Amino acid sequence: GPSHLLYIPEIIFAFTVGFISIFTCIWSYYKTPGVDNKLKKQSLLVLIGITVPLGTGLIGIIFFSNISNGLSVAVAIGYLGFAICISIAILRYGLFVVSPKTAADTIIGTIPDALILTALDGEIITTNPSGQHLMGRNRGKKIISHIRDFVDESDFSGMIQKIRRDGLITDEEILFRGGLGPVPVSISASGIRDPGGETAGLVFIIRDITDRKVSERALVQAREKLALMTRITRHDILNLLTAMNGYLDIAEEKAELLDPSLTSDIIACQRLAERIADHIRITGVYHEKEPTKPIWQSLTGLTKQLMQEMDSLIQITVDIKPVGILADPLMYKVLYNIAENSIRHGENATSIGFESYIEENSFILVMADNGKGIIQEEKSKIFLPGFGKNSGMGLAFSKDILNYSGIDIRETGTAGSGARFEIIFPPGAWREENPDD
Repeated sequence: GPSHLLYIPEIIFAFTVGFISIFTCIWSYYKTPGVDNKLKKQSLLVLIGITVPLGTGLIGIIFFSNISNGLSVAVAIGYLGFAICISIAILRYGLFVVSPKTAADTIIGTIPDALILTALDGEIITTNPSGQHLMGRNRGKKIISHIRDFVDESDFSGMIQKIRRDGLITDEEILFRGGLGPVPVSISASGIRDPGGETAGLVFIIRDITDRKVSERALVQAREKLALMTRITRHDILNLLTAMNGYLDIAEEKAELLDPSLTSDIIACQRLAERIADHIRITGVYHEKEPTKPIWQSLTGLTKQLMQEMDSLIQITVDIKPVGILADPLMYKVLYNIAENSIRHGENATSIGFESYIEENSFILVMADNGKGIIQEEKSKIFLPGFGKNSGMGLAFSKDILNYSGIDIRETGTAGSGARFEIIFPPGAWREENPDD
């Protein structure tokens, strides 16, 4: 009768949809990476879940069509609907699949930095919860739809120009006026391109750096206090040395009258006091010039100064190419420390020789003494703070000062033949000079 006119098409439709659903599940199962056993089992369970009701429904339609035919068809159609929904969910929405596409919203929502997507004119399209918090949207305030309303126009224009020129900006520090009030932020941003390669929008990643700024201010204040204390201490020590030199002058005059043999000892004490004062003055120069860059200095002038100061302590010979060096203002202190190291630890060292040569466009300054040298086991330790018989800071301090200016130092001597220090000035840190200058 008429009720059976659609029976054959219904069976064909049921079989077609069923096989499509089963094929979809099988395809999803084999598409899943082999290392992801959990996801493969999920796909297999969905396949079984679809196949069983689908199979029973089809059996009911085919073999029991004369008994409660309408009910059988309804049940089968219901199962078919279930199969269709599951198939669509697997194919279109990635059911059971955690991918960057499905996890993007979760990831963006949990990052602590504000992420704001805007049009080219600054109109805000969307943002994450951190962005809403920074803008004050979760505090019941009026929703502002342009990022220009949160930053100065000059800052926004500057960022747009940099993005157009460089493609992005990183760690741009500006003041952000949002729901939390004016706060310092660090902004990184880049353009978003459409399929045609044209910039269609902008993405801003904004980090609140209030804590960082507080720490920076605290560090600056601590350094200023330390510098003040150092200046006061240095001033007081120089005053005490001046007073001590005065008493030494008086003692020298009395010694000439009472016991002339003491005069040489007093003069030696005066020279030591003068050397102490010179070292303190050098640290003062460094504190005053600390914020500046390395300065150009005459290497010949530095070696001449060292020869004059150590004339009574050790013989110094100089045979170097006249060059200027770009180094820290404390470069003379570095040379002095190395020479003093030869006097202290060379034991029988009587001379220091300065030589130079050029290697791969780098200028190498050599300071070699004729003392006992440094054993192989200690070569890697002599530049470490605290290593040595005295304070252990001379060579470590010298290496740090050199490294600040991009200059390196190494010890290449042979134990028993004397210590040999090589200071390497890379290209750009030295230049030739006229010997007559």
